[in-house]
Amino acid sequence: MISIPDDVSQFVANMPKPWAEDDPLFDKAYWNRPELSASDRGDNAVDPIYHAVGFALSQWETAEVMLVDLFLTMCECENSNSYNPVRRAFGSFESSWGATQGT
Repeated sequence: MISIPDDVSQFVANMPKPWAEDDPLFDKAYWNRPELSASDRGDNAVDPIYHAVGFALSQWETAEVMLVDLFLTMCECENSNSYNPVRRAFGSFESSWGATQGT
């Protein structure tokens, strides 16, 4: 059984180390970040990035609206009684297999 002295810091200092003090596990160069070229840094201003992301999200939303309209057309929705349940079903399919099963 190991006896722990009153001075815990002395105990920790005397513990065996899994590697030598002069041979660290990772050298200091391992932790340095690589230098990026000008083409890898991106844009200095955030506005072009925000606008591009906003445009992409808007285009995605437009595509989803078109897909819902196509889905409703394919399901032959003719009145509001069939429109709402079919519209809710559009977003419930998590995969193509779920779509074929109708669950």
